[in-house]
Amino acid sequence: RDKVDGEEESTNDSVPQIPGAGKTLVELTEDTFAKHVASGRHFVKFYAPWCGHCQKLAPVWDELATSLEHDAGVSISKIDCTQFRPICQDFEVKGYPTLLWIEDGKKIEKYSGARSIDDFKKYIEKMAGAKAVKQEEATEKPASEGDSSVVVELTGTNFEHGIEKGVIFVKYFAPWCGHCKRLQPTWDELAVKFIGKPNVKIAKVDCTLADNKDLCSQQEVNGFPTMYIYRNGEKLSEYNGSRSLDDLFDFVTRHSAGHDEL
Repeated sequence: RDKVDGEEESTNDSVPQIPGAGKTLVELTEDTFAKHVASGRHFVKFYAPWCGHCQKLAPVWDELATSLEHDAGVSISKIDCTQFRPICQDFEVKGYPTLLWIEDGKKIEKYSGARSIDDFKKYIEKMAGAKAVKQEEATEKPASEGDSSVVVELTGTNFEHGIEKGVIFVKYFAPWCGHCKRLQPTWDELAVKFIGKPNVKIAKVDCTLADNKDLCSQQEVNGFPTMYIYRNGEKLSEYNGSRSLDDLFDFVTRHSAGHDEL
């Protein structure tokens, strides 16, 4: 792996160009980067022209971009860290190439798998599978309108009152988080299954809102989504199991039946 602090004397040795690559692979600059990644899903290569591993990866990255040119679910791009160092520093790039998955302007994770076209495609399918892409519109406005009467929206102001009676299963989330987006429809369905059971509530807390940041910190939320179940104001446990509707339903049912243990 080539390090960021390596000598840059061969910066002018450009990576061999692939015919037509520029049409599908987005080359980002200081002026275009922020706007480009501000919304949607992005797989970005942070590189240096002199880096040997980057040169080996270049044709594969170009092929990946070409193969996904008609896929609206993800954008494949690259940025030259020798020209736009401040951006690379902001994203804590410490070696080349660094491949980051970015959603709505936020770094979700660093890719550390094999660098073949098939491995990249499997990773993209996992991170922005067709189901997740189709759900994207539903996760923004319609879902919030549809679930408002079923999923209880808790805030720093109403939290203590909201959890003081009965069993409350709370999802702490961030709107930009891919895993949260995928969980949302299941969470809505879970809330529907408990309609008519006044002693059980399914709730959510948006940890990106200013009013909720202290609450999320107090509740020891260190990642998204985090799910805690409470009974009569007391936190019983964190849910770390499968995120299927059946497993979530069983978990809540067990706790609402009076069992503290998993």
